[in-house]
Amino acid sequence: MKGLKLISVTFLTQSEAAAYESRLTQELELICEAERAKLPVDMAALYRALHPDLQKTVQLMPSFSSVLGAVAGNELTLAKLIDQYMFQYNKKDQNVINRLKWCADNYRHLKINEMTEDHVRHGINALLTVGSTGKKGVSPQTTNRFKANLSSV
Repeated sequence: MKGLKLISVTFLTQSEAAAYESRLTQELELICEAERAKLPVDMAALYRALHPDLQKTVQLMPSFSSVLGAVAGNELTLAKLIDQYMFQYNKKDQNVINRLKWCADNYRHLKINEMTEDHVRHGINALLTVGSTGKKGVSPQTTNRFKANLSSV
C-alpha cells in the first residue's frame, strides 16, 4: 500500500504466505473503512487488534498518529512505562526493581519512541565504568541483566 513501510516475511509454504497476506489485507481494509467512517472510530483499539507486523507499519499513518498517544509511544515516557510494568510485576527476583529504578532515573525524560540503541549503549557503558550506585563498575553479566529487564518492559 502506498505510503507504508515494506513488510517482508518468509514462509515455508505458499498457503501460509497466502493466509498472512490475506490477514494483513483485511486489516488494511478495516483501517481504510475506519478512515472513511462518518461516525467516530476508536483507532487505538483498532491499532491494538492489528497484527504486530502491521502495527509497526501503520504507526506513521496520519489516522493513527493523532490517536495512538501512549500506545505508539508518542507521549509515554520510559519512567511511566517502567512504573506500569512494576505495578504488574509479581516475580521473585527483587533485583529487577533496583535495575529498573536505575533505568527510570537515568532515562526519565525519554519518550518511548525516542529511545534508541545509542541510549542503551551509553547506559551500558555508564554501568561498566561507574556502576548503578556510582561507586564501582558492574560486570558485563550484570549489564546483560539490565538489558534483559529493560527489554521485558
